Amino acid sequence: MHVIERRSNDSRLLSRLEGEECQYCASGTLERGTYKGNLSMVCSACETPQIQLW
Repeated sequence: MHVIERRSNDSRLLSRLEGEECQYCASGTLERGTYKGNLSMVCSACETPQIQLW
């Protein structure tokens, strides 16, 4: 039960961050991706991970 609840919370968190401006470059926005095999939000331009979930 906790795994399903956690995935739902993870999805809501990522949805809230999607489309936000990158904090590291002037031209990118955040999009869902992976970083080191983990679900994350990465910049569409510089590919810097902003948040990583595991």
